[in-house]
Amino acid sequence: MTRLSREAENAPPDTAAMGLARTVTEIKATHDADIFWFSARITRESVQCLLGEFGKAEQRENCIVVLSTFGGDPDAAYVLARFFRRAYARVTVHVFGPCKSAGTLACLGANEIVMGPFGELGPLDIQLCKDDSLAARTSGLDIFQALTIVSTHAFEIFQQHFLGIVGGSGGVITTRTAADIATNVASQLLTPITAQIDPLRLGEMQRALQVAMEYGRRLGVDEDRVRRLAMDYPAHGFVIDVEEARELLPGQVRVAEGQELELEAALRAYGLQRFGQDVIRDPLDDHSLHLCLTTAQAVQRELELNGETADGDEHQEDPAYRDLAVVVGGTGDGEGEPAGPRNGAEAEPQRVPLSFIGG
Repeated sequence: MTRLSREAENAPPDTAAMGLARTVTEIKATHDADIFWFSARITRESVQCLLGEFGKAEQRENCIVVLSTFGGDPDAAYVLARFFRRAYARVTVHVFGPCKSAGTLACLGANEIVMGPFGELGPLDIQLCKDDSLAARTSGLDIFQALTIVSTHAFEIFQQHFLGIVGGSGGVITTRTAADIATNVASQLLTPITAQIDPLRLGEMQRALQVAMEYGRRLGVDEDRVRRLAMDYPAHGFVIDVEEARELLPGQVRVAEGQELELEAALRAYGLQRFGQDVIRDPLDDHSLHLCLTTAQAVQRELELNGETADGDEHQEDPAYRDLAVVVGGTGDGEGEPAGPRNGAEAEPQRVPLSFIGG
């Protein structure tokens, strides 16, 4: 157990929420920014739930989005990025943990990407479901890497046999005949392998990669850099840390410092206390968390929805505490997890009363 998790578990019930509220209040004032927190798989439903919180925000000049995700739907990521770009003069994405695949695509739409010491982006190779599998996924690059390997081996086989025949025959066998023999050998060896490549599957993967690249280009990133993100990495889980991200996206990425690191610590402590999980460095995947920090007036409406009054809440005199409201939605239904849809019903955001946040 880490020092942070021990402190979070042993802290009084409202300490994490109070600390988060105070930190966010300072940052909002410094940057004149609304702040949103997203820890989930990127889907149409989870993104719409987050964007639905926009109406509760103060709608200041700028926006900060703390994004933690293992990836998801590139269409939904594009919607998220474009929405915030339209709604705010300046969008800053904070990456304190994994922000992979579609999460990286969403980051490309930001004016600035702030990365913590454990923040990581990832390649844009889209994950596709494997044939006859409901859960397993494969990278969109797999088939292209296989084709590259086959092509390389085909040339090596041809070259080896061609030169062997020409040199071994002492010039008796002509170059043309040697080439025909070498071509036939390479073809017979590799045909059983290439026959397993489904052209329809190949087209599907090509389109998926093209979608990610086109979205990146439409978000204003140079085409060559988008192509590097989509094609130049050997594995879907490849870590793009802050140093490499700064080289890949010059002028858009910087290292987190000061208040930003305080925000990371406050969010981690709150996540550990609320969920028993570091939802910054281990993003929620089976359910989702959407957090919007709002005005005292919005919290007042939250209290009224839950049948409470401002006078009845012992924390109302603390403006930092009044400034915190949380919306949680998703599919988890275990202890300490947000409630999820029942009987196939569409997920709806669950309002968490302020009294619950306080303990």
